Formats: sequence, structure tokens, C-alpha cells
Amino acid sequence: MFAPRTLLKGSGTMQVLFDIGFRIAAAALCIYSGYAAWHGLIERKISLFNTDFLDFWTPAEQVFRRDAAPIRYWLIMSLQAGGMVLFFIAALVGYWQPNS
Repeated sequence: MFAPRTLLKGSGTMQVLFDIGFRIAAAALCIYSGYAAWHGLIERKISLFNTDFLDFWTPAEQVFRRDAAPIRYWLIMSLQAGGMVLFFIAALVGYWQPNS
């Protein structure tokens, strides 16, 4: 089985391409999370898509409004903002391996 560690030890170009791909994916997820958090603040509602872990086929989109469900609203907003910060850090740092 190929693990990222075994793939990246052999070739230096593979590590560079993997790092670039990781940074692009992290930046895209950072933008998406920031977009969702920003529009959640402006529209005073945020949606969470399919929170049921056992039923993946039902598209149960739930919308949490700031006035109607403030605890769930701020919980989802903090998750979106925290994800944005983590993806931003991941885009800055990249795929860093110690002792490489």
C-alpha cells in the first residue's frame, strides 16, 4: 500500500507537486469556508448540508437562522470560521514533513 511518506521519499519532484496540490486545495477550502461564514453573517442565516451520518442519500439541507436558533447558528458559524483559519494556516505552511 502506498502511503504519502513512501511516495515522497523517492522523488523530489513528487514532493513538490504534492505540496503545490495540497496548498491549492487548502486555499480553495479556505476561500469556500470564508465565503460561507461571510454570507452567514450578512444574511443572518447559515445552512448545513446533511448532518445525518447514517443517511448520506437524503439531501437534508437545514437552515439555521440567527434569531430562531442562535446556538446552532453560532456553532456552525464558529466551525466555518475555524475551518477557514485552519485551511489558511495549511495553505501557508504546506505539506511539511519533519526531518525532510
